[in-house]
Amino acid sequence: MQDALCKYFFAHDKQKYARLVSLYLAEMTALQVTDPEIRQEFMSGNFAVNKNRIPFCVIGVDHALERINRMMKVTGGLVGITQNASARDRFFLTGPELSQLAEEVRVMAGSPTAIQKEHHELSLAVWTRQKTTLLD
Repeated sequence: MQDALCKYFFAHDKQKYARLVSLYLAEMTALQVTDPEIRQEFMSGNFAVNKNRIPFCVIGVDHALERINRMMKVTGGLVGITQNASARDRFFLTGPELSQLAEEVRVMAGSPTAIQKEHHELSLAVWTRQKTTLLD
């Protein structure tokens, strides 16, 4: 099943993917022997990150890490912090704690939590706008 999409890399001229697909398939096939725990996690569906409860709104782990890094950047970026091990450790250890404290303060203040149950592009307003645009 893993190789079902391979032909489309070639058909759609996706050279980067087509060039590396054989390596990818070899590594995924060998995963059962090289790292069975990771393979089991993949088979259980643990290869994506979902920050909300909206179905089909997941992103890849690498993309999620990029978003986290972007959110955690400070003025001047992380470049200055990475030069100082102590400052870097404090920054990455306190970041999640500060985020949790901010969430607790928000709840304590009675600020409502907006929990979406569907993707924002499935709203009636978006559908109406798209329908109007298509008819024009």
